[in-house]
Amino acid sequence: MERIFSLDSLRTVRPRWPVTLLGVLGIVLILEVTARMLPDKMLMSPRSSVGTIEWMERELLPRHPKPRVIFVGTSRVRDSIVPRVVDDGLGLPAGSAVNLGLAGGRLFEAMLMYDRWQDQLGEADLVVLNVDEWFFNPNYNLGWLYEVHAPMSERVQLPAHVRWPSVLDGVFQVRPKFVPMIQTVKRSFRKRKPRGLELRVDENNQITPLEKATVDPTLITEDRFRRTSDCFYHKYEVNPVLVNHFAQFAERVRSSGAKLVLIQIPNLGVYQQYIDKHHGEAFQAHLKALRETAKNLKVPLRIYIAPQECGLEESDYVDYGHMVPSGANKLSRFLAELIKKEGWLE
Repeated sequence: MERIFSLDSLRTVRPRWPVTLLGVLGIVLILEVTARMLPDKMLMSPRSSVGTIEWMERELLPRHPKPRVIFVGTSRVRDSIVPRVVDDGLGLPAGSAVNLGLAGGRLFEAMLMYDRWQDQLGEADLVVLNVDEWFFNPNYNLGWLYEVHAPMSERVQLPAHVRWPSVLDGVFQVRPKFVPMIQTVKRSFRKRKPRGLELRVDENNQITPLEKATVDPTLITEDRFRRTSDCFYHKYEVNPVLVNHFAQFAERVRSSGAKLVLIQIPNLGVYQQYIDKHHGEAFQAHLKALRETAKNLKVPLRIYIAPQECGLEESDYVDYGHMVPSGANKLSRFLAELIKKEGWLE
């Protein structure tokens, strides 16, 4: 019987793979493997948070071989606390107080530094953490280091509009590292050396700008306050992941045998008035979360709202919260007296 249908021709059929798609996947795979292999310090510029931490390790830490008091926080701590003034106020040898303020640094960066320098920082008896008003808010500047190194268990607990980009960053490291990788390649072809940090460690063991900070009237305007506060309070919420960072940091401090104290240094008075008027509910939510966190961790907390509470004046501020040297000296003396009064070093 003659066959009408034959399947013989199918035996010669070969699957046709999409060559372009395979090529793209291959490139992505190569980039992903490369991104995971490259160390952070190779990718980031000297002016980044990674570059700053490397710089602090070289320039700052050798001055503090046996620290007794550690101050941790953002650039507000860096600019507002003078270690040698604290040393003198507490009657301690020079180099006993160390200021680890990092511009834009959250508790995640503080924990990275504390772990990295544990052998040295673990000698301290007291760690003072200044809490900025955006520390609980995941909708403002989680930072490049968090984008790259955050555990997946935390990424999935972030708000939805932050969560999914963060999850992708965790799965595909090339996402947060791609632009730094391109910039690294560009820098390698430049004859001119990239700009370094415009900072120095001065005679008081404080990290200061190369140019002396002065009051700038253009930074103390309602328009400037609006732009600053709109960033800090963008979609403000208290996130449990960031609350838990306090517990993680507290555990590190306690395990090294030190005491943890939480403080909040005051904003510029007129800026605080602006916050109370335009972001008052969010600010109160921050204060509530801070008080509950300190209570749950059983650590001392001191909150200062008005500059006068710390012996400061409006003229002691550069902008909304950073200080000129006169303000930094005043605040440092105030904190030294507070530490003595409360017996936190005993």
